[in-house]
Amino acid sequence: MSSNEPTHTQPAQSPYGPLNDLEREVILNQGTERPGTGKYALSTSRGVYACRNCGAPLYTADDKFASGCGWPAFEDEVPGQIKHSLDADGQRTEISCAKCGGHLGHVFTGEGLTAKNLRHCVNSVSIVLEADDSPRLRRAIFAGGCFWGVEALLEQQPGVLAAVSGYTGGSVDYPSYRQVCSGDTGHAEAVQVFFDPAQTSYLKLCRYFLEIHDPTQDERQGPDLGPQYRSAIFPLDAEQRRTATALLALLRRKGLAVQTSLEEPGRFWNAEKYHQDYYAGNGKKPYCHAWQRRFAEEEIKALSAELAAPVEPDQDNRSQTVYDFMVQTADGSTESLSKYRGKVLLIVNTASNCGFTPQYQGLQELYQKYLERGLVVLGFPCNQFKAQEPGSNTEIQEFCRLNYGVSFPVYAKIEVNGDNAHPLYKYLKAQKTGVLGQAIKWNFSKFLVGADGKVIDRYAPTTKPASLEADIEAALAAATP
Repeated sequence: MSSNEPTHTQPAQSPYGPLNDLEREVILNQGTERPGTGKYALSTSRGVYACRNCGAPLYTADDKFASGCGWPAFEDEVPGQIKHSLDADGQRTEISCAKCGGHLGHVFTGEGLTAKNLRHCVNSVSIVLEADDSPRLRRAIFAGGCFWGVEALLEQQPGVLAAVSGYTGGSVDYPSYRQVCSGDTGHAEAVQVFFDPAQTSYLKLCRYFLEIHDPTQDERQGPDLGPQYRSAIFPLDAEQRRTATALLALLRRKGLAVQTSLEEPGRFWNAEKYHQDYYAGNGKKPYCHAWQRRFAEEEIKALSAELAAPVEPDQDNRSQTVYDFMVQTADGSTESLSKYRGKVLLIVNTASNCGFTPQYQGLQELYQKYLERGLVVLGFPCNQFKAQEPGSNTEIQEFCRLNYGVSFPVYAKIEVNGDNAHPLYKYLKAQKTGVLGQAIKWNFSKFLVGADGKVIDRYAPTTKPASLEADIEAALAAATP
């Protein structure tokens, strides 16, 4: 629909500059771009979709899906950022930016295209994709007990554009509050923060987060007990990881027994509507979280200067060890590899239907022979090589136990190559290259890791486990005080 007079107005200072004619027609006059012509219709890039008119965060790339309709489609929104109203046709539901009123498109239900049975059909010209390293809009994810209080306090901070309660760090898709409360899904109650890096910084937000909950409590926060209430930070890039690591190290130097974990960010699932802005919606104030100073201003200034110093190429990788990574167990829980600190590790990507699968027997023999001296074998099933690991995590565990008597840890299935490669494998490959450079060549590639958490060597799939004994003996000897 269009008219001579715009139904909405453009902000005096749009972050993306003046609207062009098509943008004005769609955003201000509720028009529609032609299907298949928008730049984001088929986009799979990571980031946050912001309002073209005012810059408010509207959608995350996690919630975008291919609907085949010719326009960008999303199955969820950033809660509180989008207004739903009856369209002028009296039948459809229009969606617009809650902040500026700019027209976005329409929302449809009952189509059965996704598990949420919801499709936000959005004009590409109404949105702008901000990458994760955007200078204008970024995200942070924190977990510190009940998300009601964390959300309420973080969204009051200067520069925060939105704060959303939800679930992350688990193994179940589309988790419900009831499922997460069981403690069986691996998710944490978490808060996703959208912020303007020109007005605040990740350092300020991470510091504040560590001052509004107790980072020394393990799998609980106050009266709330269970792994879903754990204290965790989910860094979205190397800069955030470096900042969070430095803040936690500072707390430890102060003598605090910090339990806060650094975990790899999986998909963030918005919590149910009644959890969003819970305190504001119920006329209450947070009672389970309160600010307590844990950092002196001079400490933060010194830390800020340290973090701002140029980082030499690969400096982060050189300082990292395998202990810095979180992995998912076969039952869906999250585990830190720091539990193996001081052990010699043999890390292998495995498969059940591969010509090298009998190497499971050799790996088990190594494990049994050297376990008491400090060797641990870690298996990571992967289905990237001719789909030779098609089974579920439960089926893989059963296969390994029944066919090869495997008793060493075999974790949940992961990817080892490509954009979705597990961060652990990105790290391992960067430390030791192979015939194909960093890429893993095939199933049963092997990495030997010393007791200091550093990669010693890398071995091809054709290298039999028994032939590694000399190197393992040397690594164990080096680990002996």
